[in-house]
This record gives sequence, C-alpha cells and structure tokens, in this order.
Amino acid sequence: MVKQAQTLNLRRWSTRAPVRVGLSLVITLLFTVAVVQLWVNTTADYDISKAEQRGVEYLKPLGTLTGRLAAAQTSAVHGTAVDTAILRQSMIELDKIDSKHRTELKTKARWEDLRSRIEGLTSLRATPEVSYRSYTEVIDLTYSMIEYVAEQAHLVVDGDVDSSYVIDAAVYQLPTVVIQTGRAADLAIIAQRSTAGPETKYQLEVQLAVARNQASLGGESIASNMGKALDSTSSTSLGKNITNQLDVFLSALDTFVPPVDLLQYAERADADTLATNGAKVREAATALMQSMLTELGKLAETRADAQSLRRTQGLSINILCVILTGLLVWSLLTRAENQPRRSTRGKASDSSTAEEQDSAAQMTQEGYNTREARASEELVHVGRGIRARRRERADNAR
Repeated sequence: MVKQAQTLNLRRWSTRAPVRVGLSLVITLLFTVAVVQLWVNTTADYDISKAEQRGVEYLKPLGTLTGRLAAAQTSAVHGTAVDTAILRQSMIELDKIDSKHRTELKTKARWEDLRSRIEGLTSLRATPEVSYRSYTEVIDLTYSMIEYVAEQAHLVVDGDVDSSYVIDAAVYQLPTVVIQTGRAADLAIIAQRSTAGPETKYQLEVQLAVARNQASLGGESIASNMGKALDSTSSTSLGKNITNQLDVFLSALDTFVPPVDLLQYAERADADTLATNGAKVREAATALMQSMLTELGKLAETRADAQSLRRTQGLSINILCVILTGLLVWSLLTRAENQPRRSTRGKASDSSTAEEQDSAAQMTQEGYNTREARASEELVHVGRGIRARRRERADNAR
C-alpha cells in the first residue's frame, strides 16, 4: 500500500507540474496582452491631449489676429488709419508659433499664404466697398485656418463634455461673433454713405440684418454652451476665470444687438453707434476667447497627465506580474526536479521496511512451527502412556 501511494503522488506531481507552469505562462501572456492594449489606447489618448495643447497654443494668437483684422477692416471702411503695426506684431507671434508646431499641425503652407495676403492689406488704399471685400476675404481665410488648426489638433472630436462645450464656444462661436459684429458695423457705414440705387442699399441692409442675427445667435450659443460646461466640469478654475468675462461679453453684445426674439422689433441702428458698440464686443470677445483657450489647455494637460500615469502604472504592474510568474515557474520546475530523488529514497526505505517485516513474519512462522512440533511430541508420549496403562489394567483383570 505504501509503495502504491508513493507512486501515485509521484505520477500526480509529474502530471500537474507542466499544467501549472503552462497555466501560469498563459495567464501572464493574457495579462501582458491586456496591458499592451491599455498602453496603446492610453498612448493614443495621450497623443490627442498633447495635440490639443498644441492646437490651443496656436489658436491663441490666431484668435487675436482675427479680432485685429476685424478692427482694421472697420478702420479701412470708415476711412481712418489702419494700425498696421499691430497687424505685423500678430504676424510675428504667429511666425513663432507656426515654426514650433507646423510639422505636427501641417500649417506651413496655409500660414504662408495667409501671411502674404495680410501683408497686402497693410498697403491697401481703396474705397469702403473694396476695402470691405478685401478684408472680408482675408478674414474668411483666417477663420478657415482656425477650423483647420482645430481639426489637426483633434479639438473637433474631444470626448469630454466640458471640453467639447468650451471648444465650440471658443473656437467657433466667439470668432464668428467677432467677425459678424465687425461686418454689421461696416455694412451700416457703407449703406449710410453709399450713393448707389435703392436696390443696392436694400441688399446692404439685408446683409446688415443677417450679420446682426448671426452675432446674436452666436452669443446665445456661447451662453448656453458655457452654462453646460460649468455644470459638467470638474475643473476648479473654469468657472472662476470665465464667469465674469462671460458676463461682460454678453452685456456688450446685448448693447450691440438685442436677442434674436427681439431683433425684428429693433430700430435701425446708427452706423457710428454700431461701430462703437462693436468695438466693445470685439474686445470682450477676444479677452473671453483667450481665457477659454487657457482653460481648455489646462483641461488637456490634466488629461495628458492622467493618461501618462495610467500608462506607467499598467507597465509597472505588468513587469511585476512577469517577475512573479518567473519566480513561480522556477519554483515549480525546481520542485519537479527534486521530487524523483525523494521518491527514490522513499523506495529504498520502503524496501528495507518490507524486508524487515518479511523477516519478522518468517521468524514468527518458524516459532509457531517449533511450538507445534513440541506439542505434537508431548501428545504422542501421552498417548503411549494411556495405551500402556490400559494394557496393564487388562492383564491384572485376567
């Protein structure tokens, strides 16, 4: 029985050892695959967050340039001197940003084309109508570049709720409000000074109404988006740094143009009043845009840090798992190598024990046989005595 138990344990160990080693390796492999997938996903999210930071950095001077171009358009249409120095300052700022991020954002060709067009505007001397058209074309190209940079920086596909609302307000709606308020003021002065016929003036008034309507819609969209962003954000600085500037902007916009539902009842605005109020809207919108982009950059940086931490933690856990699995496999293999030696010693011990038991059994059997022989001899002698006495009794009777 002892020999059978030892043999059975040895067979079980020799059968289970490879299974245990293989199972450990399979589990480690599956865990490694999961960690690699986590690394790939977090790396992709990390790259997007870094791209958003680059986009925000590029959009800041580009948004400022949009406001300055709108102001230059108003000056050109009103016949006052255009501040070309401030336009050149914007171009210098964008030259630095473009040289820093042109490879990742692929902006080199677009910026060079836009820059050359802005250079042409600085030397433009034309009628209000020609100046309006010339600046409008360049401003439209600037807005197109804003959209292009946002797309290249993955700002159009941001998955976080608060960031998506801030992006829509800062990247799309605020530049639209700046552009449309400037155009409304410029169209008003052109219509006021135009010597064209009634049909041309009517077209100008329609364009003016559309521009004011677009500005009003943009303001309502900004207010709605920022309300949703503030309700859903976990940032402690988003509301604190934006709320006051948002109120200033909305107040200036209400002065420039009433809400959409009241716009149809509004009286025709004076051209000079529109220009003055439009400048206030432009300044407030530019300041709000810069603050929003700054907060957007902070949100992207926070996400990038969290993704980098997750990636590092996953890699560390995987390395630890591989080390522990290696130690486990080494322990199993070492135990498997030592088990046969112990079994051999056990077999030798069992063999000697069995021999001792056989010897003891043989001695017991021999002792038993000896006692039995002696008893038989005694019985034989007793029998002989009994038979002798019986014969003696019979002889005496006779």
